[in-house]
Amino acid sequence: MKPERAIKECTLTPAHFKLSPSDSTVLRGACRVLQTLFASFSSSLSQTISFERKAKMADVQPPEPSPSPEIPDGPRETPPAEESQQLMQAPPNENDEQLKAQLEKVTLSDVGLTALLGRLKQSIASARDFAAFLKKRSIIEQEHAEDLKKLSRATHDSIRRPEHRQGSYAGAYEEIVKIQDGMSEHGLQFALSLHQMSDDLQDLGANVERGRKHWKQVGTNAEKRVLDAENAMDKAKSKYDSLAEQYDRARTGDRQSGRFGLKGPKSAAQQEEDLLKKLQAADADYLSKVQAAKSQRQELISTLRPQFTKSLQDLIFECDSGVTLQMQKFATFNEKLLLGNGLIVSPLKNQTNGAGAQPRSLRDVVRTIDNTTDFNRYVLGFTGQSSPRIGEIKYEQHPTLRPAKQTPTPAVSSFNAQPSQPPPRTEQQPSTPGNAPPHSPYNRPPSSGAPQIGQLSGVPPSSQGHPPSGRDFSGPPPAGRDFSGPPTSGRDFSGPPPSGRDFSGPPPSQHGPSYGRPPSQTRDPYQPQPSPDYRSQPSQSSPMLPQMPAHEPLSLSGGVPLASYRPNGHHTPSGPQPPSGHGNNQLHHLPPTNPVFGVSLEELFRRDGSAVPMIVYQCIQAVDMFGLEVEGIYRTSGSNPHIMEMKQMFDHDSSSLDFRDPSTFSHDISSVAGLIKLFFRSLPNPLLTSAHYSEFISAAQIPDDVLRRDSLHAIINALPDPNYATLRILMLHLNRVQQRHAVNRMTAQNLAIVWGPTLMSNGGAGAGPGPAAGPMGDIRDAGWQAKVVETILLNTLQIFDDDE
Repeated sequence: MKPERAIKECTLTPAHFKLSPSDSTVLRGACRVLQTLFASFSSSLSQTISFERKAKMADVQPPEPSPSPEIPDGPRETPPAEESQQLMQAPPNENDEQLKAQLEKVTLSDVGLTALLGRLKQSIASARDFAAFLKKRSIIEQEHAEDLKKLSRATHDSIRRPEHRQGSYAGAYEEIVKIQDGMSEHGLQFALSLHQMSDDLQDLGANVERGRKHWKQVGTNAEKRVLDAENAMDKAKSKYDSLAEQYDRARTGDRQSGRFGLKGPKSAAQQEEDLLKKLQAADADYLSKVQAAKSQRQELISTLRPQFTKSLQDLIFECDSGVTLQMQKFATFNEKLLLGNGLIVSPLKNQTNGAGAQPRSLRDVVRTIDNTTDFNRYVLGFTGQSSPRIGEIKYEQHPTLRPAKQTPTPAVSSFNAQPSQPPPRTEQQPSTPGNAPPHSPYNRPPSSGAPQIGQLSGVPPSSQGHPPSGRDFSGPPPAGRDFSGPPTSGRDFSGPPPSGRDFSGPPPSQHGPSYGRPPSQTRDPYQPQPSPDYRSQPSQSSPMLPQMPAHEPLSLSGGVPLASYRPNGHHTPSGPQPPSGHGNNQLHHLPPTNPVFGVSLEELFRRDGSAVPMIVYQCIQAVDMFGLEVEGIYRTSGSNPHIMEMKQMFDHDSSSLDFRDPSTFSHDISSVAGLIKLFFRSLPNPLLTSAHYSEFISAAQIPDDVLRRDSLHAIINALPDPNYATLRILMLHLNRVQQRHAVNRMTAQNLAIVWGPTLMSNGGAGAGPGPAAGPMGDIRDAGWQAKVVETILLNTLQIFDDDE
């Protein structure tokens, strides 16, 4: 097998990265063997080639190169790739054996253990260093990918907001964000792969380090035993040589000079005999020590040293192969990351996405933006909203400024000529013109204290005060309704009332009294009001205004609404009037014509045809435009008079209000926040419903975050359609508020404390089926209510789809 082919087969592809433990062990062993063989073969081959080149350069001078006719500039040089291939294909010779002998000579010598341990230490350090590099690179890539994903999500949430451009620009922007999100996914996968590679290298370094310590101890002990045996042999030899010298002197009779002392009782023969015995014992000991040292060294050279040398070499090659393998994987993953990002930014022509369509490149997406078309569509979207004036513009003089001869006196006869028209409700005790009391204006001429008939379109004198019923008809009508002409809103107030009563039918004698009163209590609508104080005439100040259905119009016999008679100097507004703090106080005394507060969401849905009430849309739109960066929004209380004025305006006609104009709510965004909270508190059934109250409280008590979120998600899906739709738009709005908590100081926890009782408490309207659904249960469960809202807020995008 060729060496380069062996290298290619040993190099793993990304498909081999996920292996079972047994396969991984076999693979590492095979790579180790191949790496060992190839290293020895390549080193010997390179050594042989270098020797041959040196010999040729020393012995034989190369001939002069002949000029080539094809290449006149010089001789043809062998390319590096071909030269390398030729060198790798060169047959081995005796130099390979010589190199192997030299390697064995060094490794099996006394310095072999030290050399191999130092080389293995370098391999372990390299593995740990590359593992640290991979870990740091993984952290950097993960942070980059997560930041890119957060940016993509935040940008996607803000694309469809009304203050941003729509049309082709929004579509192209969404595709650009999706491309960036796909790139972040590739980055996360790349970071995960690098982290796994770093862990593998750390484990490899730890395992090799343990093997290094083990074989270091085994080799050191073996070397120490041989060294100790040799030292013992040297000591025995020294002792043996000393005794031999002493015995030789004793035998020859030579005395050692320099020694002194008393002569012992032994004779020369006895001393010679003793020295001989000692010499023989020392000789035997020396012989045994030599044999022991020889056997120890033989065992070290033949068995122990090759064993731990081979093991250390295997550890070195295993560590080096592991590092090389991880480097190859690192190169592969880098290519995969760049290729994946490139295919997302610029797909291939034949590439298809999950839907089977040809994906567009980033350049093609940007080219789809058509600024002119987007502008034209936006401007043409206001075509149906224009309201041209009907009729020509002309001057009309007010009736109070007309001469006396223009006073509409024939209206009385008109009223008497049409008995079928029911009389309207008035503030006075009703009476007919035929049976007028003594104090009736029909029996006396008009005085300065009583208003003339022509003054009915104006206001009574200032000394008259308010009518005893508490309702003041002198204020402006509800917003969007013009009682001096055709209605300005979409509703038709001139048709029959909901109750089915027909005010143009037979006379009252056939249909009974109007509004539940007998005919004797009705009065002429043109009867002027008395000037004295109401408190001074008990007979005319006690009755209250009769109740009328919410949508039933008040009209006189001549077809003119009663509200068209206004105080002097006040004109009926032709459109909605913003609350000014004092201009709409009269609405507090009028019954709501189109009530919104205190009406259930189901009833509003059936009546208005919208799952989300208009007041919720208006308030959320106002806070999104003007209140997201207001500190303490929804926590700071607004002006109570402003809140009550806007409440009355919504109860009368909410279709004509537009909170995109801050003057509509007196530039007080806190009052708008208080208004929407007042709406939810006034619901007969809370937004999260009393029927599911106990389920929400039980789910809030789950300690696991994921399980608590999933439980609340299931309960929210079971809510009625109006409740679900209203909760969705409210939570998406509160999520936008808490995203600006660095500015407005309203975190998810603060918002939950404010909105928890508002969305779940019954407000005293009645207890639900749950065990703690009453007011006392609301107080006890205030913390769990806040936990419910906080969990929904923190998981808004997981529970609801933000497709606005």
